[in-house]
Amino acid sequence: MSQCRIYLHLVVTLAAFLFIILSNVSNVSAGDFDFAKTKVFMREMDTRPDFPVTMVLAHDYVYSLISIGDKVNTKEAEAVEAFIKTNQHLDGGFSSDKHDKETSILYAVHALETLVLIKLPPSIDLGRARTFITSLKNADGGFGFSANAKESSLNNTYNAVRSLSILSSLNMVDAAKTAAYIKGFEHKEGGFGYVKGTGVASAKFTYMALYSLKELGKLDEATKANALKYLNSSAYGKSTKEKVDSLQMLEEMGYTIDALKLLGAKGAIDTKKANGILKQVYIKQNGGFGPIPGYGSTPDSTFLGLRLLVGAGKLKAPGVYSLVKK
Repeated sequence: MSQCRIYLHLVVTLAAFLFIILSNVSNVSAGDFDFAKTKVFMREMDTRPDFPVTMVLAHDYVYSLISIGDKVNTKEAEAVEAFIKTNQHLDGGFSSDKHDKETSILYAVHALETLVLIKLPPSIDLGRARTFITSLKNADGGFGFSANAKESSLNNTYNAVRSLSILSSLNMVDAAKTAAYIKGFEHKEGGFGYVKGTGVASAKFTYMALYSLKELGKLDEATKANALKYLNSSAYGKSTKEKVDSLQMLEEMGYTIDALKLLGAKGAIDTKKANGILKQVYIKQNGGFGPIPGYGSTPDSTFLGLRLLVGAGKLKAPGVYSLVKK
């Protein structure tokens, strides 16, 4: 059977699978959560004198408010933009906060995504940002984390591709070489994992690989079919009963939905399970989400919960990631 026919067969099979799942899509309902309280919970951050505190919290604050239909006020948007500019260093990279001087691709992608979301003209040095990101390229086609942690990894490569896409600078990547590097993480049984040739696949790394390959124009039908096979049978699909840590569950379910949307097959997830997890970690008193049942709300776990609802189509998607005109 040809690769195209295999892919078509999997899509048809998945469509039948989706019919059963989508009948339960109402199980994940924005009506189960009080987002007026969520807004108050997230806005507690902007009352701090050191707001927005860290690059990750700045991103989570902006994304969360927009997803629940709120807006980032001019004062807070300007504070976020100034924070990001302050934490861009001479090498063009970004650090976590004013106390951290080490730049990395992780904080670069958070900075760039946040700048897109607040929709203010960026005052950062875009040219130096590009130079920093491309300085992390390695001979194997992958990207490293920082100047002091140069080893390539799939998540670093994803963050680099995403960052350069935001900067409309993917022409600075050797697409064929980087795609070959990413394909090295593909598992024969389906999906992509963190380590080449060993370990297990995950929704997170499957999504990262699919996104990167698509952005580079190298996402082929065989890879799509392989990914669909994995996502359909993963621990986060309807047919399995594997129990996992709640915070991991939120993240992996979010990446599962993102990956399926990228493949044009959104929704193939046990929405009843997703709703059950969200309800377990939702804190009615303040409208936030906790990392695991019994723990209080945190901004990062609240972001994950809202991101999952965005992926399920229950909340507004924050926007298109593009910082400069192509």
